[in-house]
This record gives sequence, structure tokens and C-alpha cells, in this order.
Amino acid sequence: MEIAQTAVPAWVMPIREVLSTIPAVRDSFDVVIVDEGSQAGLDSLFLLWLAPRVIVVGDDRQCTPPVDPAQELDPVLDRLDALLPDVPAWLRVGFTPRSSLFSLLRTRFGEVIRLREHFRCMPEIIEWSSAMFYRDAPLLPLRQFGADRLTPLVARFVPHGFTAGTPTGPRNPAEAEALVAQVLACAEDPRYAGLSFGVVVTQGTAQATLIRDQLAERMSAAEHLRRRLRVGTPADFQGDERDVVFLSLVVAPGDRPVPLTRLEYQRRFNVAASRARDQVWLFHSVSPADLDHQDLRHSYLSYVLSAARPAAPLPGGVTPPLAEVAADRPHPAFGSLFEQRVFRHLAGRGYLVTPQVEVNGRRVDLVVAGGRARLAVECDGDVGPGPTEIAREFDRERELRRAGWRFWRVRQSDFELDPEAALASLWPRLAATGITPIPVERDGTDGRGVPTGPPAAHGPVRAGADELLHRWRPIALSELEGLDDVPAPAERRDPAAARRFPGTGLSPG
Repeated sequence: MEIAQTAVPAWVMPIREVLSTIPAVRDSFDVVIVDEGSQAGLDSLFLLWLAPRVIVVGDDRQCTPPVDPAQELDPVLDRLDALLPDVPAWLRVGFTPRSSLFSLLRTRFGEVIRLREHFRCMPEIIEWSSAMFYRDAPLLPLRQFGADRLTPLVARFVPHGFTAGTPTGPRNPAEAEALVAQVLACAEDPRYAGLSFGVVVTQGTAQATLIRDQLAERMSAAEHLRRRLRVGTPADFQGDERDVVFLSLVVAPGDRPVPLTRLEYQRRFNVAASRARDQVWLFHSVSPADLDHQDLRHSYLSYVLSAARPAAPLPGGVTPPLAEVAADRPHPAFGSLFEQRVFRHLAGRGYLVTPQVEVNGRRVDLVVAGGRARLAVECDGDVGPGPTEIAREFDRERELRRAGWRFWRVRQSDFELDPEAALASLWPRLAATGITPIPVERDGTDGRGVPTGPPAAHGPVRAGADELLHRWRPIALSELEGLDDVPAPAERRDPAAARRFPGTGLSPG
């Protein structure tokens, strides 16, 4: 291993395997990077010996190393005083089993780089954690998605829920049964094809064991593997993620629960609420009125209930009806008449277009959404910006491209000269991105309740059979007499046809 160490530029391994693999020689490496530093206990301090420079990545607002809650700190502090008398008292108090490598170093060094950009969760999923635990520096959600995403937050009330106490925490059988049934239903739903599942229990481990046993009985091992199914507590999901997460609140009416307010529970709920990428299902047997207002469960349940609604294609964006956007009159939703004209061409083809979408403090002229993707359409006017504005524009686009946005640009002079030629390269770009026009419903909406105005002549239109029957009035045979170009009724030509379908000459087929 000593020889291999000089040949391999970077080594990646769990902390527990470092000393069994690498000799404990001072400055064996140039840099040591510790990921999930908030999960690393004091027994990880030896990592500081292995390199002159150390980067510790962590979050002290997430779960810390597991400790026995009944363990008293006084004996630990007394032993520290006896064994480390030369270490200042303000420094000794940090060397306890409840400390992590991240928290210990964070208090010793003033420069902490805050990473605020959040790429994992849908904006609605991470919003609660951002408002509750990162008020001083709110997170910036940059997750990319299209118009056909899953509803980010879903609340399911379980009536007749009750809890039974066990040595490892309470169990709520009704809630467990409802959650397991929903997991199985989602596994059969084509909308969840290829998505991974996780089940997080917010209180104790008994509920997790109950759910795990039921899923083992009712779901095949192959499906477990395909879904990367994991069941556990928030600490079990530290540093992990799943596409869809099912949360069990466990608590039931009549429990008179003690409000969960301590820092330990704040960390647990922060982890539990931020593990899902696409969707969270919250199963609860209580209403917010059954919980104390200071309880974290009250806060999270209230948030999910208020936010559990069909997913908007673009949160914060307003898609005006096509009929309200003129080519020659300014509309308040747009930045220029040029943007309105481009919008009319896109919306006229059936695409879902949202103007002036704000992303990370920056605005995009037009955003076309469809499927699981979005495309930013930038409308470059004829009036050229100055050097400062050009530099700012390049910085804005570079930052958004780094966050996963894709751009397509059109010049106003090209568009005014020949709109069809100027937009010719946009249509294959949208198709390659996976963005397709949205079928127009007969009520004049796009299938999500968004008015679209008159459908384009070439766009797909779906009409129900009842509308067709009411649209065409019955025609009496007498009205057809004298029309040379109308063939004679079928029953005059084929008496057998009249017996099959009297009055029309048509067979049932």
C-alpha cells in the first residue's frame, strides 16, 4: 500500500478503513477532504494528522453522530479536566461524544464557506427546511424540471390511527398499512417508472421495523432492488437521497405528545424533509390542531397541507392566455413587444411558455416547459447593451448554464425579417430536449387548467363523443330528397341493413 500510495493521486474510502489502509504518518497526503463532517465523531480527529491542509464538508443543522441520550456529560467533562489540564477550559468542553468533527472545527476557524445552491429537491420540498433552519442564508433551489413533474408534496390523512408503545418507540399500524399500500400502488404506476423509493419514520425505530417487515412480505426482492428501497430513521438517510420519499409522522390523536423542539429533533426533521428529489408523501393520523404550535410536527404538517396541490409548471411564473397577448400592444407580463411576438409563435404551436421567469435572482425572457425539461429562450433586441450590461448578461447565462439550464437565442432583426426562418432551428431543439406541445382540451385549457386561447389549426384537439353528438343535428330523410350528389339511404339499397340498424343502414360494427 505504501508503494501504491505514491502512484494513485486520490484515495476515497470510509473513515473506518483509513488506518487499516494508510500508515499513520504525518502529512501522508497534501489535502484531506472529509465529507459529511457532521457525522464524523471525535475519533476522526486523527485525519488532521494526515495532511497539512484539511477541507471539512458538513452541516451542523443535520444529524450528528449517534449517542446515548441518557449518557451524562459530567463524568466526561471531569475526565477531560483530569487528562487535559493544559488545554484551556473553553477548548476542552468541545471534546465530548456529542461533538462532531465539523462542529469542533467550525468553532475554531472563522472562515466558513456557505454553500447555498440546492440542486437535489423540487423548490416546494426544500422551502420548509430553508425557512426553518437556514433563515440567515436561505437556500437557492436550482433543481431543473419540466411541466410533467410529479406533485412535489402530497398529504394523506389516516383515520382511526392509534399508537402502541414498544421498547424502541411507538408504532402506528394503521398509518403503516396506508403507507405500505401507497408504496405498492406507486410501484405499479407508470408515472413512477425507474424512480427510487425511501421510507422515513420521524419518531423511534419500531414503526420503521413494522413497515420494513410488511414491505418484505408484499413486495418482491427484485422490486426492492429496482426501487433501491430503503426504510429507516432520518439518521439512516443522512447523506442519502431518493426520488420519492414516504414519511410517517407516527403520532396519533390522544397521545398528548411532548412537543419536539430540541436541536436534536430539528436536525432529524431537516434531514427527513430534504431527502426526496421529486415527491414527498406525508402520512399523518393527526391534524395540526392536535399538536402544540411549537412542535416541529405541527410546523411541517401545516406546511405540507398548505402546499399539497397540483404541481405548477413553473412556480412563480404566470402564463397568460394566448388571446390576451397582442403583437402590437404591450402586455405587463413581458419585457418587450419582441418577446410577445416570439411568445405568440410558440404558444400558437401548442407549447407551454412562461415569460419573465426568475431563477436565482436572474430573469429569463421566455421559458418553454414540457415533459421533464425546460428551455430558456432569450430574445436579443436590436438596441445593443453597453459593455457593463454585456458582461452582466454573460455572467447570468454562465451561472444558469452551470445550474443546468439550456439556452436558445433569437435576434430581433432576424425575426422581423423572416419569423419562420429565425425560429426554424428552435423546433428541432425543443424536440431534442424532450419538449412537446401540450394537447388542447375542449374547454380551452392545456389539460392543467391553463387557458390557451384558440387552438392552432395544426395542433391536436380532443373532443368528447357527447360534444360530437350535440354538434351534429339529426337530418330527416325528407331533407335529402332532391340532392343528386347524396346517395340513396342504405335501407333503400339494402333491406337487410335496415334490419341491422333501423333508420340508418348502418351495422352496429
